[in-house]
Amino acid sequence: MRQKLLLQMVMAVLLAGVAAAQTGTALSGPTMGLVFDSSHSALRPIRGIPGAATLGDTVNPGFPLASATVSPRQDSLSH
Repeated sequence: MRQKLLLQMVMAVLLAGVAAAQTGTALSGPTMGLVFDSSHSALRPIRGIPGAATLGDTVNPGFPLASATVSPRQDSLSH
């Protein structure tokens, strides 16, 4: 139970960091979620719309990732 609470807190901080990184004066398109990029051992946002999406720059969660699974609802991250 404690590990699940810690994981939820880490995910909240991660998502807050992603949201803070997206704020600013620059115009950007839609972001569909996150995906783990094993070649960079990092999370990357999926930008665009289905059929015309690209991967954005890596997101630094503040700790190293060897692997990760992102929930389809974007409410948790397991590493």
